[in-house]
Amino acid sequence: MFSSNNAEQAEYATGLIYFGSILFVFFFVWTIFIIVLKIMGPGNAGFLSGHHFVEPDPKMIRTPFKRPMHVRIVFMICSILVVTFSVLCVTEGYDNMQQVVVTWDDSSSSLLSLAEDAKQISESLISVGRSSVAVRGDLEKLVGEFCPGFDLEAEIGIDINSIINETVSQLDKLGNFVENDLVDLETNIDDGIKALNDSREVVTETELKDWYMMVFIIPIIVCTSLLMVATILAWINSSFQWYQCLSTYVVCPIFFCFVIFGWLIMTAIGVTAVVNADICSGGKGDTKGPEGTIVDILEQRRADFDPNGYLYKGVVYYVQGCQKNRDPYDFVTQYDDDLELAKERLDRLAAEMDNIGVERLGLLCSKDFGPTRAIISTMQNNVDTLDENAKQALSLLCCERINRIYVNLFQKGSCTYSVTGLTWFFSSLLVVSTCGMLMVMFRAVWLDVEFAVDDELLNQPISSEDNPMARFRNSSLEGGAAAGKYLDDDGEEIYSEYPQSRPEDYQEKDDGFYIHPYRESQEEGRLDDDEIHHTDSTKTWEKYPTALSEDEMHTYDDGGHDTYDEEDFSPNPSYSDENEHTNEEAEGHNYDDMYDDYPLDDQSYNSYDSGNKYDNNRR
Repeated sequence: MFSSNNAEQAEYATGLIYFGSILFVFFFVWTIFIIVLKIMGPGNAGFLSGHHFVEPDPKMIRTPFKRPMHVRIVFMICSILVVTFSVLCVTEGYDNMQQVVVTWDDSSSSLLSLAEDAKQISESLISVGRSSVAVRGDLEKLVGEFCPGFDLEAEIGIDINSIINETVSQLDKLGNFVENDLVDLETNIDDGIKALNDSREVVTETELKDWYMMVFIIPIIVCTSLLMVATILAWINSSFQWYQCLSTYVVCPIFFCFVIFGWLIMTAIGVTAVVNADICSGGKGDTKGPEGTIVDILEQRRADFDPNGYLYKGVVYYVQGCQKNRDPYDFVTQYDDDLELAKERLDRLAAEMDNIGVERLGLLCSKDFGPTRAIISTMQNNVDTLDENAKQALSLLCCERINRIYVNLFQKGSCTYSVTGLTWFFSSLLVVSTCGMLMVMFRAVWLDVEFAVDDELLNQPISSEDNPMARFRNSSLEGGAAAGKYLDDDGEEIYSEYPQSRPEDYQEKDDGFYIHPYRESQEEGRLDDDEIHHTDSTKTWEKYPTALSEDEMHTYDDGGHDTYDEEDFSPNPSYSDENEHTNEEAEGHNYDDMYDDYPLDDQSYNSYDSGNKYDNNRR
């Protein structure tokens, strides 16, 4: 990625794009697939189109129909995973990434403070060094001219000239007081300060805000919870039509949008995690980890970094464990040693002059030594200042101090917290996206199960001896029937059939009668507040004899039904001996069909009223 070779950069970028494309294409195709299933409709895609589950006729299957239950179980598991990993995305992913920001901020602040202190010390060393050059020049004038024309050593027993020569010689070793090196160091420090300020700005701009996560996580959790409630209500047959509509047309689309946004973010985080992992495990040579990557970057970018510069050498020195033979700042150590020797020489010279006395030296040498003593004092102060600054510089550049910041910045911040945080982010969003897409695809779970109607059975004639039952569902079918649900006195679910359409054909029986079925449905009602909707209904059948002539027939105004002469047929049949029978002929089904059988008057207008009740085992 950081290679100066364009081909290598292109190859690495291609790999990243390939990885990101796999994730993106997978979820994008899945999204299109869900849309296509919706367009295909229930006839081709079944419940995957978002339509109700339709339970087949029991005669067509040998085992109970459990698909709605199985899909709802999968949906509930996915919902729990979405909520769980949404929380983990915050508690693990977000918190670790916040630690990265805090670590970077603390470490960069420490480095920035250190760099600014180093710059001040460098400026002081340069300034004092420059002034010391002039003072040293004044001291050099004393060589051979300290006490001309007088043998001072014979008088006082001390070779002052030798001490002066040693002092000046030691000061000469300081040269220009490493001004050139200090100027280069100061330039590199300025570059480092600029880089640190730029990195702090980037960290500040990209810092994750709490509300960023809340805007994404809270809607995901709320929508998931609402859909779970809708599914549970449908599962226990207690759902409300308005809540199903709310879930289908409001909550689900919002949830779908956030899921799509989630897998888009997951794709970007996945690519970022790969780059971060490469940085933290890189290094072509013996040095692995982030330090190896840093060295490789410097090696690859030699054109941008002077290999002989203090910044380049300093970075390599610290990240590779501060090897003594590679210390770029050993000139400061040598400079400090030279200052110590110069300080000793100056202190000795000043002490000898003070022991002899400035007045006595003036009498012996016929010269005013006040200015000379002042020059020595000035030089002492300068050397003391330089020595103190040099020691401070060494303290700032101490390997343990810099390496501690480096470890905190890269080992902990970039390669511990960031790897953990990005891993949690990626894995959490992957689970949320996958389970969220499954939830959207299985959105039929919060709708009531519809039941298929056997139209062939519906169209068959019905008599008191032959009462075939039609299958039912919770809404009308074309040419079929429907059923309302309610609770009986024992709290069991009961299904009451109410056909809603009238067959157009009349069927002639061998006994000379026409059977004319028609259906009546009462208005939908409600039981107690804690019970669900139900509808009472009846099926009525009129039986017409065919042997009558037209003059024997006339019409009664009783709702438009043709009846017969009252002398021959009573339009108001009398019912007696009401008996309740159980259909024992429902082979292969573990349910009972309960119906009422009403004996009919032989010559009357016949009406058969059957309120079909089914117990819950029918499902």
